[in-house]
Amino acid sequence: NAVPDYNEVAYEIAKRRKWIIAPTGERSLNLLGLSRQVSNCYIFASTGPYRQYKINNITIVFKRCKANELIDCCNETRILIQGLKTLGKDNINKDTILQLKKQFNPKIKKIFLI
Repeated sequence: NAVPDYNEVAYEIAKRRKWIIAPTGERSLNLLGLSRQVSNCYIFASTGPYRQYKINNITIVFKRCKANELIDCCNETRILIQGLKTLGKDNINKDTILQLKKQFNPKIKKIFLI
């Protein structure tokens, strides 16, 4: 049997429930190229209620967050916001900004990564 893409599973669950989601924690840092750690737990900030799903040995968790962190922005921006929250302002330096600049399109760079 093929192993499912758990990110896609999470986005499909959210789509069916009309939630907006974004990966948090190490997953967001991984997607931003700031970490190589991979967890067997996929945690997402969500506009929906707290929910947890177990698929094979993987856990997908949706945690309710402030809607303004997820609404009115593209998925790239949601991931960036969650990644920066995970790092914390004291852990963001020039190297972090340089790494992030490699990841984003010019419009996102102009808005967030001057």
